[in-house]
Amino acid sequence: MTARPEDPAPPYNLRLVLRRYRDPTANGWGVEEPTGPLQEPNADVTVCAEGPKELATDPLPILGGVDGVQQLRVLAWREHRPVWLGYVGAGVWDGRRLYHVHERVVMLCSTVDLDWVREQGPPPVPVRPIPEARPPYLEQEAQVRLDRMRRRAEAATVLAVAQQTDLPVLVDGTIWGYRSERVVGVSKTVRTRWLPDPLNDQLWNLPFGWRSTRFRIEKAGGVWSCYVRITAPRRSWRHGLVRLEARDRDLLEPLGAWCLRGRQRAGTMLDPRGDRHVRLVRETEEALKARIPPELRHM
Repeated sequence: MTARPEDPAPPYNLRLVLRRYRDPTANGWGVEEPTGPLQEPNADVTVCAEGPKELATDPLPILGGVDGVQQLRVLAWREHRPVWLGYVGAGVWDGRRLYHVHERVVMLCSTVDLDWVREQGPPPVPVRPIPEARPPYLEQEAQVRLDRMRRRAEAATVLAVAQQTDLPVLVDGTIWGYRSERVVGVSKTVRTRWLPDPLNDQLWNLPFGWRSTRFRIEKAGGVWSCYVRITAPRRSWRHGLVRLEARDRDLLEPLGAWCLRGRQRAGTMLDPRGDRHVRLVRETEEALKARIPPELRHM
């Protein structure tokens, strides 16, 4: 490659580059999402006639966090087709204990291999055959089924909690599958351009402790949402940026204040997503992972 006249001639002094320009925090705490254009929304959006605002309200009194985990391990190979042992679990964590736990363990296999599974003796766990023999599609369908089982377990936990208390409960991610106004959500992923341009530009430099313009996603009966910066944006514009969801618009600011109080502190944990992973959600996930049977963890 031919250097342009203004380019320095090799060999380059890379140590000088690092000494002059390197920010020691540039590759530190927090994992960046993939760069590139934002995804277009899959629903209509109604935007409030307002701008960003600093959060100055009392935190929402959250009962606990609901989350789910799943694990899929290969038991055996039949030609190129896997036979799996799968686990899903969901529960609510209130900061001290895990309860309303819903768990399932199943075997997954192709219908082609169902006879072989039965020949080994009466299956000690339920078997869920998949009508597919082509390995790539079989693997995809197995993951889809396990995802569906986990979402059902999470929904059962949320329903049990909602019948027991009037306090809000937090879910990790979207609340589109829940109709109750007591269910609120925090999403760590900000890959979709929910705010139309140029309003979306406010996210690039949204200050710590501020919320964005609020908007309503016209899907699943309507969900109110906004973005909140819960850690100082020392790096990428995504750093410390979460998106909140609630059925009631007035719950967004108290939920944002709760996220600020419940955020994780830089340098105090090994969570690579700690810049936008609120402490209660992380603790819920850890409590559930501890319940995964050791037979599945160490296969």
